[in-house]
Amino acid sequence: MPPKSRSGRELKRANPKIIRDRQRQRDAIELRKAGLTYSRIAEALGYASPQSARESVLAGLREMDAEGADAVALIQQQQLNTIGSLLWRRATRVEPLLQRDENNNVVNVLGPDGQPFVALAHDTLPFIDRFLAVQRQISALLGTDAPQRKEVEVSGTVHTGGTLIVGGGDERAFIESIRAAIEQAQLPVGEIEEAEVIE
Repeated sequence: MPPKSRSGRELKRANPKIIRDRQRQRDAIELRKAGLTYSRIAEALGYASPQSARESVLAGLREMDAEGADAVALIQQQQLNTIGSLLWRRATRVEPLLQRDENNNVVNVLGPDGQPFVALAHDTLPFIDRFLAVQRQISALLGTDAPQRKEVEVSGTVHTGGTLIVGGGDERAFIESIRAAIEQAQLPVGEIEEAEVIE
C-alpha cells in the first residue's frame, strides 16, 4: 500500500524553517510578556526591525485564536500578576518586634506562648500602596469593579427647535446632565451637536 500523501498544511507544519520561525515567534511573545520592547525583541531574536518583531508577536497571538485586544489584555494581566506577586512579597514582609531589655540589649518581644511577636517591616507601606494600585489595574482590565453609582442633578426644559437647557457644574457633570435630561425627557436620541456652558 503506498504511503498516504500529506496535505500542504501538514507539510508546511513539518518544514524545519517554519518550525524555527514559529519557535522564534513564541519566544518573541514570551519576551513581550516579560516587558521587553519590540526593539529589544528584534535585537535578541534577529528580526529585521522592531516593526517585524511587533508583526510577528501580533500574528502569533492571532494564531493562538485570541482576539488582538484580548491577547494584549491577557499579556497585561500576566504582567500585572507578576508585578503584583513581587509587590505582595515585599508588602507582607515581617520582622521581629524588638525592644531593649534592662541591660539595654536589643531582644525579641515574646508573646504569652514564648514565640517572638512579628510586625510588618518598617518599609512595607509603599509596597502595600503599589500592590493596591496594581490590583486596581487588574480589576479595571478585567472589568471586575462594581459599577459606580453617580447621581446627577438635572434641571431642564425642552424648547421648540429641540433646545435643551440643563444645569451642571464642571464639564463632565454638564455632559452627564445633558444625557440624563435627554433620557428623562424621552427625546429621540441623536448626537449632541452643540453644548455650551451658560453661567
